[in-house]
Amino acid sequence: MGQVLDGGLARPPHVDLDQRRGRVRGTSETATYGPPYNNQNGSVQRLLFSPQTIPGVTQPVNAAQDFVLGPLATLAATDPGVAAPLAAYQAAPAAQQLKWATAYGNAVTNVKFADGSPVVPAAGDGPVPALMAGELALARSGALDTDLLSQQPFYGTNFTKPLLFIEDGAYFSNKATALGLTGEQWGVMNETGSYPGQPWLWLYTLWYQVPGWTNSDNIDMIAVYMTGAATILLLCVPFIPGLRDIPRLIPVHKLIWRNWDGTPPESGAGTGQDSPQSPDHVTS
Repeated sequence: MGQVLDGGLARPPHVDLDQRRGRVRGTSETATYGPPYNNQNGSVQRLLFSPQTIPGVTQPVNAAQDFVLGPLATLAATDPGVAAPLAAYQAAPAAQQLKWATAYGNAVTNVKFADGSPVVPAAGDGPVPALMAGELALARSGALDTDLLSQQPFYGTNFTKPLLFIEDGAYFSNKATALGLTGEQWGVMNETGSYPGQPWLWLYTLWYQVPGWTNSDNIDMIAVYMTGAATILLLCVPFIPGLRDIPRLIPVHKLIWRNWDGTPPESGAGTGQDSPQSPDHVTS
């Protein structure tokens, strides 16, 4: 993950403009996701009911604070070039912060690169360009990855925040598409990287390929319901007249199930065991 974040996302031409624009405006996917990260509803799925809203916010994520202001505050302790812009931004009213962020979001669409560094056209965006430059430097050094992991107590094995950070934009999804890992590409079956992948997961990922469901906002809920219904149906096959008779009517299994020596299974021959003899054949 760190290699993707520090070695790809933060280097041209992969500096993710959608990610930076959404984060400073508070409109990124993480910022508007909903439970379990916040109380928004951007990615809440509901079909009869919404399971993700029942436990509520269990892993709070404040995109602006956790992904931008928090890491920059750590850097500001040793970098005056970040400390002053960060103090100016935090001292400004929320309306002014939004105005700066919006101006920067509009200007960054015309970014150019000089010697590998992004150059954003001048706009009325106050200290935001300096803050974004500081965060880019953090990402390129690997310190941003470390900072996102260090926000949790004890062992740093929870990669939720680093993954959400990368996911806020198009870079991560483009990588997944190139590797054949998206839902529309039967991605959950491709994780092993070689054919046939994980074929036992076909029943779950099948529903993501059904026309009309693929682009549904509730596709995950549909997949859960349909997989549950199909599993129940499979469990009930031995008790459903007609379905339970298919193996007898279409004995495909007999083409596969054969004794190694070609003898009928019921004869007991070729098993390496002696057949029991009747009392009439017992000799003294």
